Amino acid sequence: MDGGCACGLVRFRLEAPPMAVHCCHCTSCQRETGSAFALNAMVETSRIALLSSSSKCSDKLGSGDTPDTFVRGAAAAYDDDHDGASPNLVAIAAATVDHVDQDHQAQRRLLRTTIPSDSGCGQQVIRCARCLVALWSHYAGSGPHLAFVRVGTLDDARSVRPDVHIYVRSAREEVRRGIIGVENGDGSGVPWFEEYYPQREGVWSDEGIKRAEALRDRVVAWRVAAGVGRS
Repeated sequence: MDGGCACGLVRFRLEAPPMAVHCCHCTSCQRETGSAFALNAMVETSRIALLSSSSKCSDKLGSGDTPDTFVRGAAAAYDDDHDGASPNLVAIAAATVDHVDQDHQAQRRLLRTTIPSDSGCGQQVIRCARCLVALWSHYAGSGPHLAFVRVGTLDDARSVRPDVHIYVRSAREEVRRGIIGVENGDGSGVPWFEEYYPQREGVWSDEGIKRAEALRDRVVAWRVAAGVGRS
């Protein structure tokens, strides 16, 4: 399953099907995407392979600041505006190991930025270094080991359907009616929760649960090293 950014600089391949697909209606996702919800496909970060750039795009980043200097400048600006960033806020960005195992030139196509999250631990967003389209995110719950891939960046996005709707309490009313079938009781047929679901069973596939369990030890070790909780 291939995907990429808008300008063609970043092309990638998911080397395994998603473990689960969230359709999130929380207000943070609405703000970050400028839309009604976010559709994220969860996959092990180690199963994202960077491909060659599209033929329509040069492989050069162009003149001006590199992604590294951009991130340093953005971090400094955030500190100035907030009297110093919270240690937890930058914990994910502080993980220095690249879990997408690629050469340095390929990694230069990616821009890593950290934005606030409702948990207080921050969310690391991986973007194209040129057009800044968000490609996937890492959250503090699983750190850099699990990627929440933006379904809209996949070439065949229409074939990827959500396994669950979460935070329906803040869904737009017209969207909520389509999810739960307020008017005629025929809803979308996809499980939905006013907040987050209490357990994976009944939402994720057996294969997805098994793959998540395989990541457990590494995720726990990362949380201890980064000093973050489960959120």
